[in-house]
Amino acid sequence: MGAEQLCSARVFAFAQPSGLHPSNLAAMDLALPMSFFGSSFDYVAVGAAPGMNSGTVIAAAADWREKLLQLGLGGEAGLPRVIGLQDALKLGLPPSAWCPWLWSDCIAEEIGGAASERLPAGWQELHGKAFAVESMSAWREMFGEQCNQLFSSVLLDERDEHRSAASKVLDVDSQVCRTPEEALDRVDEFLCGGWQGAYVKAELGSGGQGNRRLRSGDSSAARTHLECWLRKQLRVGPVVVEPEFKRVMDFSVQFDVGEIAGMKSVVQRARHSFVTDIRGVYKGTELAEMCLSHAWSRSLQHGGGNRYVASAGASVANFFADSVASLVGARLYARGYRGPAGVDGFAYLHPSSGELHIQPICDINPRFTMSRLAEEVSSRLIGCADSRKQQLGSPVALVVLPRARAEVLWSRLAENGADGPLRSADASVLHEFGIGRLHEDSATAGHFHAVPLTPMGYRSSGGLCVFLLTDPGDHNNSRYCSRVGRAYISSTGRPSLASTCAPSASHEFVHANRCFPHSVKPRTRVAARTACRSHDPNATPTGKGTGYDDSRNSKCQCESFDTSPEAELQTFAKNMLEDGRLETKLRPPAERLEQRLIEASKLESKLDLKDNLSQCSFDIDWPQREAAIELSHDTLRGGQQLPKVGKLLSSSDARVETLRKFAHHEVCAIELFAWALLRFPEAPLGPRLGLLQSLLEEQVHCKLYLERISEISLASTGSDATAIELERFPLGKPPLSAQMWKSLDAIRASPEPLPAFLCGVGLTFEAANLDHTLKFRDIFRQAGDHATASVLQRIHDEEVRHVRVARVWLRRLTRSPSAAEHALHVQQDDVDLYRKHAAFPPFELHKARGRPMLGIQGRRKAGLSEGFISP
Repeated sequence: MGAEQLCSARVFAFAQPSGLHPSNLAAMDLALPMSFFGSSFDYVAVGAAPGMNSGTVIAAAADWREKLLQLGLGGEAGLPRVIGLQDALKLGLPPSAWCPWLWSDCIAEEIGGAASERLPAGWQELHGKAFAVESMSAWREMFGEQCNQLFSSVLLDERDEHRSAASKVLDVDSQVCRTPEEALDRVDEFLCGGWQGAYVKAELGSGGQGNRRLRSGDSSAARTHLECWLRKQLRVGPVVVEPEFKRVMDFSVQFDVGEIAGMKSVVQRARHSFVTDIRGVYKGTELAEMCLSHAWSRSLQHGGGNRYVASAGASVANFFADSVASLVGARLYARGYRGPAGVDGFAYLHPSSGELHIQPICDINPRFTMSRLAEEVSSRLIGCADSRKQQLGSPVALVVLPRARAEVLWSRLAENGADGPLRSADASVLHEFGIGRLHEDSATAGHFHAVPLTPMGYRSSGGLCVFLLTDPGDHNNSRYCSRVGRAYISSTGRPSLASTCAPSASHEFVHANRCFPHSVKPRTRVAARTACRSHDPNATPTGKGTGYDDSRNSKCQCESFDTSPEAELQTFAKNMLEDGRLETKLRPPAERLEQRLIEASKLESKLDLKDNLSQCSFDIDWPQREAAIELSHDTLRGGQQLPKVGKLLSSSDARVETLRKFAHHEVCAIELFAWALLRFPEAPLGPRLGLLQSLLEEQVHCKLYLERISEISLASTGSDATAIELERFPLGKPPLSAQMWKSLDAIRASPEPLPAFLCGVGLTFEAANLDHTLKFRDIFRQAGDHATASVLQRIHDEEVRHVRVARVWLRRLTRSPSAAEHALHVQQDDVDLYRKHAAFPPFELHKARGRPMLGIQGRRKAGLSEGFISP
């Protein structure tokens, strides 16, 4: 490149607030897609994430760029040349030539020169939630009356009650709070106003990170946790409180903020509907022509209760895009910002009235966005040569997948012999890999092209892949209409309006290889995140007065979301910790989850891949509990003693009280195993399956105890007060003992927390239960309660498996790869392993052995050494 061309060149680079150098694989993968913002006269800077070879990464990006050019995706402008990030910084280009994904102080420092001029004073505030809330208030003041008039003008029925509904489409506000008291008061307002929950959002949180939720029915402990988090967070900045919206569509507008002849310039670049998952993470943008207008039409027709003229979708879409871009653009300009920006909004249904409401501004992104990238790619495709257009077809969607899943998909699509960057994809195959179900609206009846915009094949896991989906049978982008939309993009985490409002026998979502009709509506966001299932009365014992009601399982509760077994496992385990209701903690996962995890693991092993979803570690200070089963945060409370033997023999009330405590121990075990599944996602599949199986059996154990409590209480002649207490407090009068959960502090602090967990929970708590079950089996048998004695024997036998899982995987996970050390490890007794890895205190060998030891045979069946059993 000559000196003149170099002076006019720009450098595009994906960047994070921490700087230009990618801190993770996902940031590294998003470098090459940045090239669609530039031309052949520019550069795209590619850096290597920690642990990656820079030369390999740059070569892979350069090779893939050539393939995209050969495919015709460069259009007339071409694509920027790939250059290493370090080399780009050495070009000596002025800061004005740099076009990073976003700007920050760290990026300005890396580029040097006068880069700080690109950063307006208080630039961080422009990315914050408070700025978005303030902008929403300004929009309401300026355009609120026009909005009400617009919705009134498109009414089918002009009766007063309908006009009243149309005038309230902007009726709910988020609020910026700067004190814990102010935030908690606002939360209470939402909960008392009929909302299912309220979110408290950190000022600079993104992608659903930094959010806390409180729901109706959550325990006082949950409120205490929220208050503690608030006090810490408010030291950093304000928080935003908003209700838990039931979204039905997301939309965005992209624009440039600039200056022409000293005058403000706000130029719209794109407007789209897009999709996120249940955590708020971006999944993709719809590119088919008129998708946004049709999304608004569906919202007006179905979300509006058929009150509005559906054909007004285009007018409504234009109004919100134009008004939001003009107002936010002006506010950004006034704050000194110049550059690309995007604003996200959404439509939702009010929980009490079911009316359609709008939140035109929920997030402001003064930077490049994925929807902006989607528009740039779409423009290249539409503007390419006719011969290329016939080969590629029309744009349908831009989707983002975890690399591990994307690589498996890419290998699958190569089975027909294709080896270039464009491969044919059947709709059913795309759906298998989490890209949703593609419908009959396409000209090719479910036949699509997939084009990765990120290099493929040079590594197998970690990071992200960006795919362009096209319809080869529609060269003019003319066939997409009402039903094509978010179906192209997986893991919405929320139902489309077609699913919640327009049941159709021929129109179904698919989850876990099972179909569910659209007439089934999700009860709550948490319930929808849990995998769908059918009620099995034989597998789920219930009883009157236990406080556990499984009747809601008689209907499937589903939304469209990620069907990856690993994602299902994480969602299931999180529900055990984040949903405080007892019924949720006793609800099993989707059918055949264990088998599907095994099948997915075999496929990954065959192709040397690993789904990076399983690498996201998760921890939580305390599990959520509703008030009836609240945990004690006081070390001196919640640990009442069990009734004496004499009392157990003579009193049914004492036996019920004992079983309530046992049922609570099972709930604690459920939460501990769920915590381990989330805390150790990098563990091999074997121990994770063992943890999952133990969790499922603990659920059954708790249900068995609750069933016996119900049967004993019904057969006894106890007082009405006793019956009421059993119904209110199925696990005992709160606060309940948190001793088991508090033991995790020592495990967290251990240098090897997974072996410490196996020692503490598997070889101590579970092994101790081998003794307790036999002891109380004999007591209940002596009292004439043979049914409960049989339950205790069954639980004892199944606890043996839990101890065996811990013992087997403790040995396997701690053995050394070297032959000499492995031989020494084989000779080690279980006592040595326990002493080496158990978190002391609170876990001690004498507790694992039991006092007195009754379950000797059970320990032998579990494979424990004689030295461990007989000191």
